[in-house]
Amino acid sequence: MAAPRTVRRTQSERRASTQAALLDATLQTLRELGYTKTTTTEIVARAGVSQGALFRYYPTKEALLSAAATALCASLFPRFRAAMRANKKGADPVEQGIRGLWRVFKTDEVRVLHELYAAAPYEPALKEALLPVLVAHRDHTLEVAKELFPGLAASPMFEAAAELVLAAMTGAALMSLGDPDKRREEAFLDSLVGSTRVALALASG
Repeated sequence: MAAPRTVRRTQSERRASTQAALLDATLQTLRELGYTKTTTTEIVARAGVSQGALFRYYPTKEALLSAAATALCASLFPRFRAAMRANKKGADPVEQGIRGLWRVFKTDEVRVLHELYAAAPYEPALKEALLPVLVAHRDHTLEVAKELFPGLAASPMFEAAAELVLAAMTGAALMSLGDPDKRREEAFLDSLVGSTRVALALASG
């Protein structure tokens, strides 16, 4: 009986496989160990590749972290859409959007992103690598918000209100990492809903 034929992968398939392994290992390390303990040595050990392979595809650690941050950002939008679908029809769109977004902000993916962005001001190379990711993510967030809430998006104050929500949630998410408090969380969300309604109402006088 003939031996089963071995299917050889193309160079592009091998490249894609190695890059995927490196990204998965980077994200896993960031989630489990945090940014300060994420080293290229740990990443390549988890990915099962050499340091040479890592730097062949990502010339610097910062380039790898930028790619990881891009992947993390992309993973958040399906979560946000799912959170919106989970809400009841006819619910107040402001409260619906804020509570849905908050559920996304409490994920490990957002925690990792916040760690990276918190470190960036003190590391110029990391800041330079992450800045385009942050700008693209902000723009995409606004596009998705306008798509999901066309009624609210008609307001001239929509982008300002969205910026208010994102800034407030970023701060609240960072503050709640060490001491989650359900009552304080609910008070924050109620306050943010009210503030956002006021911001959107300003346009109508």
